[in-house]
Amino acid sequence: MKYIYRLGLFTSTLFIFLWFSSYTFSPKKKDSGKLFYTETSLSPADSINPAYQWIYLKLDSIYKSKQQLNNFNGCVLVAKNGKPIFKGAYGYANFYTKDTLTTASTFQLASVSKTLTATAILMLKERGYLSLADSVQQYFPLFPYHGVTIQDLLSHRSGLPNYLAFCTSYWKEKDMLLTNWHVMNIMETHKPKAIGKPHSFFSYSNTNYVVLASIIEKVSGMSFKDFMQINIFQPLGMRNSWVFDYNYSANPNLTYGFTKKGVIDQFTMFDGVVGDKGIYSSVEDLFIFDQALYSGVIINQNTQNDAYTPLSFEKPSRKNYGLGWRMMQQPDNSYLTYHNGWWHSYHTLFHRHRQSNTTIIVLSNVHDRIAYEVNDVYAVVYGLDVLLEADD
Repeated sequence: MKYIYRLGLFTSTLFIFLWFSSYTFSPKKKDSGKLFYTETSLSPADSINPAYQWIYLKLDSIYKSKQQLNNFNGCVLVAKNGKPIFKGAYGYANFYTKDTLTTASTFQLASVSKTLTATAILMLKERGYLSLADSVQQYFPLFPYHGVTIQDLLSHRSGLPNYLAFCTSYWKEKDMLLTNWHVMNIMETHKPKAIGKPHSFFSYSNTNYVVLASIIEKVSGMSFKDFMQINIFQPLGMRNSWVFDYNYSANPNLTYGFTKKGVIDQFTMFDGVVGDKGIYSSVEDLFIFDQALYSGVIINQNTQNDAYTPLSFEKPSRKNYGLGWRMMQQPDNSYLTYHNGWWHSYHTLFHRHRQSNTTIIVLSNVHDRIAYEVNDVYAVVYGLDVLLEADD
């Protein structure tokens, strides 16, 4: 699909209020200290439970402090045993208009998108449309990197170069949005040098998930956007989730990414590429997805066990990667299953500590890595000392 959009027109249409560009926010200004948060997620029965009430009040205090002292701006959802025990929204969806965040606000998920792209691939595998052992050439005969399988792509063991680097050399229309079609075409035409042989070692590359999204389109006969909408978002009731497209700004719950200086983080030519990023969602919708995984309604538990199995052991490390999920080995040898993300000014965190049935989701639209700091949350909820690392 050879869509080409000029960034100048796209950006001016999207941000019709950019004439406010002289506005910046500062932690010293009174407005930036205002806190906006949604009601507690506790049911009436739970709200009288002193343990849950204490957790809610403590987490609310933690995130109020993070906003006041560290400029945290975003939404948080914490769940325990399949039930939300805390939800909060702090700050602005748009600093220019002062629209405040709610837990239905939608954020660019950045690399957290990979968990959803991987789920779509595993869904197709369960339905018999593909095998993880299939080579990319089965779907794209001109793909120049031989021996790369779908499993290699999912686990970042393909040896493919990063499109964010090589497309800069080959894509000359810097004011136009690249798409997945363009990235695949550049690889087929120019054959950028691989960084290694497939299956040899782990090397995180966004290209892997661009190729996976392209395979989803080839197998399903749909755009990646439509496949995700029809097969995941709609069936699960994820009403505030979608894949980036030219008209995405029509969503009323949209947030905008801002730099630390309070300026909108502008789009680049890479924003039209999806699968590695480009999925927008809310903390509420990601919790729906989380619970669909726990219940096995979207992909079965055997498939999930494969996804949560570490696959890279070249170097001794507590860190590993499965099929669309990062893992951090804990002192009891269990694994924290998670993914973080960073694209433009969006920082995102999706943690699933499956052994304790705890879910933590943090989505932020201001450039600051404080979104990844959740050890204090684990300490409140479970008294756990969880080993974490802020991978993007």
